[in-house]
Amino acid sequence: MRIILDNNVFISGIFWKGVPNDIIKLAEKGKLEVFTTNEILEELFGVLKREKFRFLFEEAKTNINEVFEKALEMVKICEPVKKIRIIKKDPSDNKFLACAVSCRATFIISGDIHLLELREFQGISIISPREFLKKFNKLI
Repeated sequence: MRIILDNNVFISGIFWKGVPNDIIKLAEKGKLEVFTTNEILEELFGVLKREKFRFLFEEAKTNINEVFEKALEMVKICEPVKKIRIIKKDPSDNKFLACAVSCRATFIISGDIHLLELREFQGISIISPREFLKKFNKLI
C-alpha cells in the first residue's frame, strides 16, 4: 500500500509513542510503501533543525543525521509530474497532493486541517493517523 506521510505525522512517529509511531513501525517492517519528494524532505529537515525541536533529539538520544538516515531508509522518492494548486489557505500543503498523485498513493496521512478537510483528492483518501490504522487493520 502506497502512502504519503505529512511531516507532522512523520515527526510525531519518530519521537513519540502512539498511532503515528505505529505507522512508522509498519513502514519499517515493509508493510507500507512511504513515498515523498525532495521538497517534502527539505521541509521536514528544515523543521527539525529549528531550535524548538532540539530537545527531541536529546530526549531520544539521537541526532538529526540519524533521523535523516532513518527517513531515507524508509521512503521512496518520487518527483511530482505537475504542480497542484488546490489548497489556497496554506499553499505549501499542495506538495503532498502532488506527491500522492505522482506516485499513485492510496492514502495521505495527516494531522493538518487544510489537507484533512479535503477528505479525498483524485481518488486518494486523506485521513488522520488513527483513521488510517483502523482501515489498515481491517484490510489485513
